[in-house]
Parts: sequence; C-alpha cells; structure tokens
Amino acid sequence: MAETAAPSVRSAMPALALNEGVWEGTYRSVTSRIVLLQQWDFRIEIALSDDRQVAYRQRTTYTYPDGAVRQLEFTAQFDGTRIHWANERFSGLMWEAGPQLLIAQMRFANDPNAVVDGIVRMAVDGSSRSRIEKLSENGRVKSIMLVDERRVD
Repeated sequence: MAETAAPSVRSAMPALALNEGVWEGTYRSVTSRIVLLQQWDFRIEIALSDDRQVAYRQRTTYTYPDGAVRQLEFTAQFDGTRIHWANERFSGLMWEAGPQLLIAQMRFANDPNAVVDGIVRMAVDGSSRSRIEKLSENGRVKSIMLVDERRVD
C-alpha cells in the first residue's frame, strides 16, 4: 500500500493560504474601555513553504508616528493541522476556525503572564482582512489591538 504524502500547509490550511502576500494597514491599541492608547502603520509580508520546519515566514515593518521604524522577521513550523511559533520573542499556535477565519494564541518570552489571543478574518474577495488581538495579563484584559489591513501585492 502506498504512503500518502503529508499535506502541505497551503492544502491543509486554505484560510491561511489566503493570507499569503503583502499587507499594509494600521494597528490601533485600545484599552478594555476602548480608549486609544497608540496607533501605528505597518507592512506585513507572509510567505508559505512546503518545508514543514519553516512553513510560515513573516516579515513585519512597523512605522511609528515619530518616524521610528522597527522590523521583525520570524518563521513557524507546520504540524499537519496548525502553525507553531517558537522564537526568542514569543511562542504560540495558529489554526483554522472556518473558511476565512484564523485563530492564534501567543505567549511572550519576556513576560510569561502575558497572553495574546487573536482572530484574523479575511474578506470574501481577499482584498482586505481584519484582526483583533487581545492582550491579557494574569487573566485580565490589558489592551485590545484593532487591525485593518489591505492587500498591496
């Protein structure tokens, strides 16, 4: 009997595959009472690979109101159903919850009590997506990130 090849990240996670590409938008960090804490622009490049050890690659450039720029790049592994991040900044998982819906959970290395729960919703036409990321510490909401993005590739 022939062995079945393991699914690629694109075929096993079609909602994630929709997110592959280049995105630009604005992060808005608000309190649990929806008071704006800060806001900044960004560009995210997401690339997927058939190599399960580096199945997900993200390069992010943040541009802050004072003109400062910060760049981050990280990769993730694919276990056949979920993406796994584990780097010097954070660890976590991402999985599909529906045809255009991803859920992520992350924990920061420098603050093990801080947890981010995120939801990514892709527009039906694939031209935009929105994210909500909740940062909680010791079980209490610390801030909420509201993110609007548009595809630019």
